[in-house]
Amino acid sequence: MHTEVDKILYNQAFQSKRKYSEKLKKQFSANDPAAVWSGLKNITNYKTSAPCSVVNLQLADDLNVFYCWFEKPSITPLTHPDLHPSHPLTPPANSLCLPPATQPILNFCEEDVCQVFKKQKTKKASGPDGVSLACRKVCADQLAPIFTQIFNRSLVQCEVPHCFKCSTIIPVPKKPQISGLNDYRPVALTSVVMKAYDRWVLAYLKDITGPLLDPHQFAY
Repeated sequence: MHTEVDKILYNQAFQSKRKYSEKLKKQFSANDPAAVWSGLKNITNYKTSAPCSVVNLQLADDLNVFYCWFEKPSITPLTHPDLHPSHPLTPPANSLCLPPATQPILNFCEEDVCQVFKKQKTKKASGPDGVSLACRKVCADQLAPIFTQIFNRSLVQCEVPHCFKCSTIIPVPKKPQISGLNDYRPVALTSVVMKAYDRWVLAYLKDITGPLLDPHQFAY
């Protein structure tokens, strides 16, 4: 009786090890760095020790002031004479005049919105609304008609909804021992819907400005 049980356990363990070995081989050959690192952590039982967080109610206000210092308005008077020309500037005579071209009007359709929602990576963090990407991916067919109307109305009114422009800043410690506010790295969680909206608008602008760009232009 014990011999048969031991044999069954041995066969099951052998098959499980073989399946796990094949799984690791697929991760290494799939060119997926995230899956490779996850597999290495499981093999070595590597666990990162998170730095101890200090409970300080004033820390949130201090970080808010520290991150928003660049938003203070600074007005510099224009004192250089070259900045105040006496004659209006006129374009050069040999300036390039492009004929007006009719461009297609940007318009969203439900199929495109649904397709983008279904392609979202579920392992990424959710935005300020707290809705997970897995929920948007599963409910893409139900959410596509609603967001299609919102996107098209935003284009008609030339106004982006305020909730799409909100972001949540997460202070991530750069090192275990925190000595100042500069030791925190601000990570902004922006709206996932706004990112999809930006991708569509960017693709539309690239189609228009692509033929007008210099082929030797790089970066900006």
